[in-house]
Amino acid sequence: MSDYRTCPKCGGNRLDLEIAYNFYDVYDTDIFLFCWDCEYDRPINKVFFARTFS
Repeated sequence: MSDYRTCPKCGGNRLDLEIAYNFYDVYDTDIFLFCWDCEYDRPINKVFFARTFS
């Protein structure tokens, strides 16, 4: 995904989405915001993700 956003921790512009697939239960798949500069990692709400990135 080349559409980066600003990181709330370090202010860098390399905030990306990281998706941790759960192959046993697809509905339990976790979505994280991940910063490539400071390694900030935060799970995000799936409803928030669907409204923001769809």
